[in-house]
Amino acid sequence: MFFVVRSGQGQSVLVEESVPKAKTKIEWCDYTINCFWGCEGGCPYCVARKIARRFGRYIGNRRGYASDIVQRMAEFKPVFLPDQLERISEISKPSRIFISEMGDWCGIDVPTEWSEQALSTMRRYPQHTFITSTKQPQNLLKFQFPDNCWVGIAVTNRDMAQKALAVFRNVKATTRYLMCEPLLAPLGELDLEGIDLVIIGSQTNPYRPPKIEWIEEIARAADREQKAVFVKNNLQSLVAPAIMSYASKSLGLPIFGLKHDFALRQQVWIYFCNPVW
Repeated sequence: MFFVVRSGQGQSVLVEESVPKAKTKIEWCDYTINCFWGCEGGCPYCVARKIARRFGRYIGNRRGYASDIVQRMAEFKPVFLPDQLERISEISKPSRIFISEMGDWCGIDVPTEWSEQALSTMRRYPQHTFITSTKQPQNLLKFQFPDNCWVGIAVTNRDMAQKALAVFRNVKATTRYLMCEPLLAPLGELDLEGIDLVIIGSQTNPYRPPKIEWIEEIARAADREQKAVFVKNNLQSLVAPAIMSYASKSLGLPIFGLKHDFALRQQVWIYFCNPVW
């Protein structure tokens, strides 16, 4: 079973759903498996930490975890939940699965054995695509990745981006992507050699969107090297006017509302290359 937040009658509650019903709202994947919980990164904008402090103890107790595990979940300390990996067996249709939105799978104080166990599980399910992300790129050099594992590095500013790109040149993986979320500062000149995809998103809760110029700068760099770009829906209000202006003036396309199809958005924005989705 999987816990999801449902809103009703002015309050949020947790309910249990089976994996096939509990599809994620993250646009670039179908499911999330939170076998890694907690992080020592200390990012001030971390939404997962807020969720853990509010619901971590409740979730841990409902799942029957030992008291020390429950305590670490409530404090957002790194902990490995291997039982959650077994939930993958409930997903029959080939899917994109994110590991993990409630923790950093290669983070600070995360033992190599935990990450290796996750990789071993990915190899058992070659029909799925597993998407990972870390803010500790140096730790990626310890591993060999299966072909169905997308290896991502999350960055928020220029220094993080440069470090990530330097590490990526030594990471052997079928798909490597740069996660620019939350984009808090311009990334500057980017050499995206070896990168397959760039994802761009905003800080949420509180909402703090990047400047449109920062997004365009990344998109131009991707276009020069024919890399795919995915702009998350939390940037919709920022990028939609530019997209719609280009669509109507340059392509003669009708003006759509803000909730236009993502495939159209990728195709018509002049700076974006073809998506891989």
